[in-house]
Amino acid sequence: MTKIYRSDEDKMMQDRNLKWSSSSIMKHKPEDENSIQGFLAVGQLQERFLISDIATHGCSGGVSGITTYNETIAFYDKHKKEIWDMLYDMSEDQGFSIPFLMSDFDGARNVSDEDTFKNFLVWWAVTQKARELEQD
Repeated sequence: MTKIYRSDEDKMMQDRNLKWSSSSIMKHKPEDENSIQGFLAVGQLQERFLISDIATHGCSGGVSGITTYNETIAFYDKHKKEIWDMLYDMSEDQGFSIPFLMSDFDGARNVSDEDTFKNFLVWWAVTQKARELEQD
């Protein structure tokens, strides 16, 4: 299937994303697929989403694999330790408690129960990891 680009800028963006995927993503080991970074790598390689879009816009617009509560709860359960390690590291780096930091994250006001809390943390962690990858 041939991709149709609206402009040279679209083509350049696609080339940049493919270059990122081939240079950075391909060096993952198979066990990396069980990490958040691995989830992002596989999703981009399978053309389900672009890491750059997640880094720029977050997850609330819909990210394949973590859109429904069933998906985000399963993702949270699988990646809970990594998510909490990310929160702990951020807390240590910034010198604030984890609850204080979370109160300032996008979507914090929408948390009303355990399911929405898990969803909130998954979207935060995936967005954070995408931003880290885009900065590399």
